[in-house]
Amino acid sequence: MLGEDGEVPTQTHSSTPGPPASGERGAREPLLVVPAGGEFEGVISLQGPARIDGRVRGEVFCDDSLWIGPEADVEAPITATEVFIAGTLRGPIHAVERVELAPTASVFGDLTTARLVLAEGAYLAGSCSPV
Repeated sequence: MLGEDGEVPTQTHSSTPGPPASGERGAREPLLVVPAGGEFEGVISLQGPARIDGRVRGEVFCDDSLWIGPEADVEAPITATEVFIAGTLRGPIHAVERVELAPTASVFGDLTTARLVLAEGAYLAGSCSPV
């Protein structure tokens, strides 16, 4: 099967969840809320996909997908449609659709979600309940 450009499409699988590639259909680049090395304390309320790569203390609300990068250190309850974690999170997660933990993820908190994906090597200290 050929892609739109006449080339054979290639498929790659990453062990670290991340935002969709900019060339993917329907993909929207996530807003980088807290960059690596950055810190934020307080309430973050977001519309659209977002990514955290720094340190956050407080609460996080996102009406779309939220990525927590491998260098991120988040201490907050999180509410989002989907949450992809590659860093450290301390706090409960409520994700309407899905939570995915990469091999580098460490999560200390209870999860409420419709689907949970755990990569080999991911650490979860908490319970998981269906939405």
